[in-house]
Amino acid sequence: MRKVWQYIQQLGAFFWMPFILSLIGLLCLYSSASTSGSAMQALFTKQIIWWCVGWFLYIIFLRIPIQPIIQSSYLLYGFTLLLLVALFPFGSGPAGRWIDLGIFRIQPSEIAKLITLLAIARCLSADQEGRIPGIRYLLVILLAMLPAVLVLIQPDAATAMVFVVIGVAALFWAGLSAKVWGLLGIIVISGLTGISWIASLIFFGLLFSIILFHFRNGFMLGFTLFCVLINRMIPKLLVLVKPYQLDRLRIFFGIKTDPFGSAYQVIQSKIAVGSGGFFGKGFLKGSQTQLRFLPEQHTDFIVSVLGEEFGFFGIFIVLSLFFWYLLRTFQLAETVQYRWAGYVAFCAGALLLFQVIVNVGMTVGLFPVMGLPLPFFSYGGSALCMALSLSGLIGNSCLSQRSFLN
Repeated sequence: MRKVWQYIQQLGAFFWMPFILSLIGLLCLYSSASTSGSAMQALFTKQIIWWCVGWFLYIIFLRIPIQPIIQSSYLLYGFTLLLLVALFPFGSGPAGRWIDLGIFRIQPSEIAKLITLLAIARCLSADQEGRIPGIRYLLVILLAMLPAVLVLIQPDAATAMVFVVIGVAALFWAGLSAKVWGLLGIIVISGLTGISWIASLIFFGLLFSIILFHFRNGFMLGFTLFCVLINRMIPKLLVLVKPYQLDRLRIFFGIKTDPFGSAYQVIQSKIAVGSGGFFGKGFLKGSQTQLRFLPEQHTDFIVSVLGEEFGFFGIFIVLSLFFWYLLRTFQLAETVQYRWAGYVAFCAGALLLFQVIVNVGMTVGLFPVMGLPLPFFSYGGSALCMALSLSGLIGNSCLSQRSFLN
């Protein structure tokens, strides 16, 4: 027991923040399920089981030597891609995003987040002296884009964006030059203008003019042709977008109003958060929560439960815990001995930060509804286990750093 307490003391925020946040998440989920019948109460019981499994994984990733996992990350990455491909013929659930194993279901996209992060960390840290060949930057983009495309086809655009965030965070931490960032920015703009012929003509007219009068080299000409290819691929990919996803964007930009359809979740979420005031109505006393005006309050809209029952103060405390934890994670990434541990810590922090910002913003109407869970809070065994596994990896980096310093 003394040794366990020593580990906790060494970990500090890297243990207490996930522990406290996951407990608050269980409280919110309990409130959501308390008056919702046996089906919802069964979901809460399942989440308790997943919470225990998640902490078991936390301990495993905390104590296991990470170097062998990093070395086998490419093999694990390949297996994860097979799981994502297997969803097309064997996927279960409302959107076909889970694989049913009988006793429980797993969501391969959540597993893919963790494995992709490890594979990218291996790719960029192969040389401990810090020299990264240009081909490795391209490999990072490929490692991020393969699962992103497979998840986008499901379709799950929000989770696909998470893989992009992991790749961008890794490239940033690798110290990619401003020139390359500029080229990547041009690629992104090329893709965004693909939704309009007029925007595409204006953008590429300016781009070709700059190349002809300033650069005049084969690389930039080939790069521009690649951008044209990306531009023309976007309309093809938009075919994959479902009508309900387009409705969410139209509602967010005010093009369409649908208070009893696509906009219902966001409207009820705003009502719940707003009615909580500064200190909230009290635990188990939220009318929107207890009367189930918000059907998905236990998953992507769990913040509405927190806001109604604990108010702005409760949301502020939770966000403060999140940002303190993530700040400590980014600080750890700067000081760790091993380069791969720095990539793991920084990319894990960026992944969690992105999901927190998008989920909370979505709940209060700052972002369109995207279907991203709030780490440690939203119902879902795969998401909770992924968040706690990431926390275990971050804690592992902390312990290795303490051992190095001692």
